[in-house]
Amino acid sequence: MVRKSIMSSSVRGLCVACICAGFMLLNMWSGCSRPLEDKDIGETIESWNIRSLPPRVHNAADSLHILIWNDYFPPALFEAFEKIYGVRIEASYFESNEQMREYYLSDREKWDLLMPSDYTVHLLIRQNEVTQIDRNKLQWFDQISPVMFDLKCDPGLNYFVPVFHSSFGMSFNVKYLGGFPRKWEYLDAHRANPFFNGRLALPDQMRTSLGLALIRLGFSPNSRSELEIEQAADYLISLVETHGARFVGDRIVQDGSWKDFLLLPTWSGTGAWLLSENLDYRFLIPEEDTIFAVDGFVIPRGSRNKETAYLFLNFLMTPEVLAKAAEFSYYAPTSLAAARRVNTFIKHGPSMLMPSGDDRISLEDVGDSEALYEKAWVRVKTAQAPSDLKTIPLSLIAY
Repeated sequence: MVRKSIMSSSVRGLCVACICAGFMLLNMWSGCSRPLEDKDIGETIESWNIRSLPPRVHNAADSLHILIWNDYFPPALFEAFEKIYGVRIEASYFESNEQMREYYLSDREKWDLLMPSDYTVHLLIRQNEVTQIDRNKLQWFDQISPVMFDLKCDPGLNYFVPVFHSSFGMSFNVKYLGGFPRKWEYLDAHRANPFFNGRLALPDQMRTSLGLALIRLGFSPNSRSELEIEQAADYLISLVETHGARFVGDRIVQDGSWKDFLLLPTWSGTGAWLLSENLDYRFLIPEEDTIFAVDGFVIPRGSRNKETAYLFLNFLMTPEVLAKAAEFSYYAPTSLAAARRVNTFIKHGPSMLMPSGDDRISLEDVGDSEALYEKAWVRVKTAQAPSDLKTIPLSLIAY
């Protein structure tokens, strides 16, 4: 793995030097807080120097129902869209692709836009759940990075409008953990350390966590082998039952519980956010197979407001708007024009890290084998740490 922005060429061997730049740009980022608070959207929308907002459409719907990842967009961004176009955004939130599918399938006719990750996009296409996009109706489509047009989930982007990209790595507290996570085996490097108990957070996302375990065991994160998937589940269960590992969602950012953890295998956007909150939390992508993900929008076939959906996509993909959304979420925009406008923290920090081509692996639609993952995930989520497991307060940890 190397440090590589969406606009740059691969330069092998820089990953340790950039340890999410907490070393190189430490002073620059010192004291950095969340660049964009909700209130700032409403106060600054007219001062963003937006060169060209998309025009209004005739017969726009009064409201648009969208199903999106939690904590990507501030509510005030939606308020700005309503102020400009008179269309109210009715947003519902999810924390995993599996949860998104559950919400969507429970009421197909309700949704106008969905925001799945790449492998779920392929599943929705295969099941004929989404409509092909009309590029003539997308104002900024030509600014999407060429990397995105090679996605296996939708080669050429016929159904998918990619918005953010992220890479999976490890956020680790350098104050308490020794060494650098150059390999995924770093997950096991502290097993003999009693202070590590209860300090490991894993994403509460079925394919991501099982994919991580599969890579750690030397398998593909898209394995269709029941034996390999069960071994991956056993690995995760061992982390729970031996060390009290916990599966967490975006709520740890919102409620502050991230402070309880020393090691968090997580996405680059979350890694960037943690670094902005506490400079002891560095982020690194291991120098081996790494999951690369792209989140974006598809229009479900059941949408009654497709023209208004295009209007929202054009507003969101306006470079100045998407850049501000990236600064709020800490996730890297897929638009080259937006990437040029983000602040220094996003541009040169963990957000923009991307594995090299050889190490970059995307989660894929595994067809009927999805049931194997679901079965294994039930076992993982029912595992419990022993009641007598001791978690030592961080203030008592010697380092």
